[in-house]
Amino acid sequence: MEEMEEKRCEITELYESQCAHCQGHDQPEPKTERRPGWITARYVGRCSSCRREIESGEQIRRDDEDLGWVCEDCG
Repeated sequence: MEEMEEKRCEITELYESQCAHCQGHDQPEPKTERRPGWITARYVGRCSSCRREIESGEQIRRDDEDLGWVCEDCG
């Protein structure tokens, strides 16, 4: 019997079994550019001003009263 050659990823050109992209291990890109004083949220949280849920990957900063974190809309 003939052995079939494993397919390669169109993006990385690695074998699909060795490719993080094909295996679903891509890291999400931050939603916005970095600005001084702002960081990328690593965990889900809640804005201390509007109480909206902050998702991982969003840009946040400490609030003025140092009670928590604010979202981009409130910051």
